[in-house]
Amino acid sequence: MVIKESKVNLSIAKKCHVLGVNRSSYYKWLNKKPYKIDEDTEKEIIKIYHKYKGTYGRTSITQALRNEGIVINHKNVYRIMGKLGLKDYTQEMEYQEIY
Repeated sequence: MVIKESKVNLSIAKKCHVLGVNRSSYYKWLNKKPYKIDEDTEKEIIKIYHKYKGTYGRTSITQALRNEGIVINHKNVYRIMGKLGLKDYTQEMEYQEIY
C-alpha cells in the first residue's frame, strides 16, 4: 500500500488524509491476516468430488466438509473448484418447442 511504502516524512494520519483513507481502515488492512486454504482442504474437495462422481456441487461439498469438521463457506469451495478445474453438476432441462 502507498501509505506503508511512502518515503515522505509525514505522519500516518496525514498520509491517510491526503489519500482520502480512514486511519482506522489503514490499520485494519495493516493487521489483516491473509486467508489461506491449505492443500489438505483442496485434497478433501477433490476426494469428495470424485467420490460422488462429480454430482456434488459447491453446496453439497461445503456441507460434506463441515460434517468432517472443516469450516469453510460455499464461496470459497466454488473458488477452489474453479481453480482446480472441477465443474458443478447441473442437469440441463430440456424444453419442448411449442409453436
